[in-house]
Amino acid sequence: MRNLNQQKFDMLYFSGDWGPQYHRRALVLELSKLKEVNRLFIIEPFGDFFHSLTRKPFRLKKAFSSFLKVNQIQSNLFTYTPLVFMHFLVAIRLPGLRQLNRLFFQLSMNRFKRMVNLLPNPYLWVTRPEFIDYIDFVSPRRVIYDCYDEWQIDIHGRYSGKMAKWEEELIRQSYCVFTTASTLQKKCLKINPSSYFIPNAADVELFTRAYTEKLAPPEDLAGIPKPIIGYIGLFRNWLDFDLLRYLFENQAQHSFVFIGNWASNVTEVVEEFKKYQNVYFLGAKTYGELPYYLQHFDIAIIPNKINRFNQNVIPYKLFEYMAAGKKIVCTNTSHDILELFSEVVAVASSKEEFHQKILDLLATENFDYERVYRTGREQSWKNRVLEMRKHLFYNEQIER
Repeated sequence: MRNLNQQKFDMLYFSGDWGPQYHRRALVLELSKLKEVNRLFIIEPFGDFFHSLTRKPFRLKKAFSSFLKVNQIQSNLFTYTPLVFMHFLVAIRLPGLRQLNRLFFQLSMNRFKRMVNLLPNPYLWVTRPEFIDYIDFVSPRRVIYDCYDEWQIDIHGRYSGKMAKWEEELIRQSYCVFTTASTLQKKCLKINPSSYFIPNAADVELFTRAYTEKLAPPEDLAGIPKPIIGYIGLFRNWLDFDLLRYLFENQAQHSFVFIGNWASNVTEVVEEFKKYQNVYFLGAKTYGELPYYLQHFDIAIIPNKINRFNQNVIPYKLFEYMAAGKKIVCTNTSHDILELFSEVVAVASSKEEFHQKILDLLATENFDYERVYRTGREQSWKNRVLEMRKHLFYNEQIER
């Protein structure tokens, strides 16, 4: 067997829009540090002539820019935006457009390979099932499926047969699959025995600042009465709005603070909630600002709906809250949270229990913040990538 320690590979990572807010940014940065990775190319969401032009023109601009050169982020980390004809979620459903999109993508990737002198047969990291349609143009040495969400079911619990078909084929083609929930692992194991449960993590260096440093409260938070019950993240209909109403009405003496944007389809709910005198929507903040808010929360909450969609998710914010050493209350959405973190996280199965957990934690004077912090500090992307590395480069199936 050849010793893979002596080899270096280029890696292509099919990503969301790259930037400080990209939810798996810290994962990508850690992957780029692996000694086996020669260069890591972030393949951003494709630019197209319809969806990008009307809704996200920056993607089309990136695609035209990528036609001339790749964007270098650091010594071995780059971004590239392919150009296709139409948004891939539309094109993949229509045979004629699908073939046209594949042609555009093939031309983009051929040019990209020449521009960067791509090493033959790179590792390919895939994050969404729809990308199955473009894998063959990369000629990858190994396909890695990063299964961090339940793509076959939407947030309303509706099943998508087409998405299931694409995902099953992606799982089948993958050398290994990394899942962020044990329920996702069980699903993937039925198709691919090299499926591993490796949970999400936090940017520990950033969020531990909320525990280890004295941070001044931001101006828009400073005047809000204590105690503060806080939530950080997108305000969307995966949250339990009935639970939140119950809390607002039964804890009128507590301030509820929400940090983050809200989806357009829940604007009416946000306007309704703003009428409560103890509810504050402070809007989106930069990633680097979040520890400043989090430090001044008395309780950090995750009020997600208990349903089939959320049972497959351990939210990023749970790891961020732990790294900040906070008192945490979340709904009982995932068996994994109970299994892994029940000693440092209060888990509630009803709105009444959620309400009581908050009251109990507020009344606890000798709370072991240090224990939460120590647990959170271990949930780093560096540790997760070191675990992934064992399967990426050291599995005997790689070389025979």
